[in-house]
Parts: sequence; C-alpha cells; structure tokens
Amino acid sequence: NFAHPKMEMREFTRLFNMVYNGIKNTGDTAVSTKIKSVHLNPDCNLTKKEKITVANTLNGNKRKNKSIQKIIAAKNELSLRGKKITQKGIAEISGLSPKTVRTHLNSSIIDMDEMVEMINDSIPYYTSITGETTANYAA
Repeated sequence: NFAHPKMEMREFTRLFNMVYNGIKNTGDTAVSTKIKSVHLNPDCNLTKKEKITVANTLNGNKRKNKSIQKIIAAKNELSLRGKKITQKGIAEISGLSPKTVRTHLNSSIIDMDEMVEMINDSIPYYTSITGETTANYAA
C-alpha cells in the first residue's frame, strides 16, 4: 500500500475485491493506462474546477498542435507532388476532417512553453512552508 496518505485496509480490500470481481465477471484484464501531460503542483491553491480548466486548456492546445502539424505536413506533401493545395486534398492526406482543416488551415503552431508560462503568470504564486516562492504547476 504505497498511497499517501495510506489507504485504510477496509477500503483497500473493497477496491481489490471490486477489481478482482470485475475481472472474474467480464474476463477483461486490460487496464487502460493514460499518460498525463499536465502535472499540477499538489500544493497549488487552485480549486478542482480551476485545475480542470488549466489541464483542459493545455491538453486542447496540445491536440490543436497535432492537427496543425498534420496540416503543414499535408501542405508540404501536396507541394512536393506538384499538386494544388486544397482543403479537400489536405483532409485526404492528413486524415483530418474538412472542418478541422478549415479551422486550422492558416494557424501556426502554439508554443506550449509560452502557454505554460502565460498560465503560470496569471495565477498567484504561493509561498511554501520553507518560505520559497514556487509556481503553481508545470506541463
């Protein structure tokens, strides 16, 4: 039991039994793993809603950058082939929907470091127990 604070034995047993019975009933042992790309400082003075807003903003911009990169790559591909750069052609090559292509066709990549810095600057800093000033979170 490596949780901090430690889980009560009764709670731990209930969790184990729930997982075990789920595996036994469904036969599904696949555990969905998700790698977080936003890690908030556990001592930050943000509400749950504010934390969700920060994470959603950063994750949305990260996802937007992936689409923009696909669009840029598709434009380059069409240029190399000597074909006319059209939204339909970009959508076919990139695998993105035509609406996504229209939305981000002339967008530039978002600087994620700059975005994190901007969000950090918009949230008041706190002073830790040691008196050190620390940013609320980082991506």
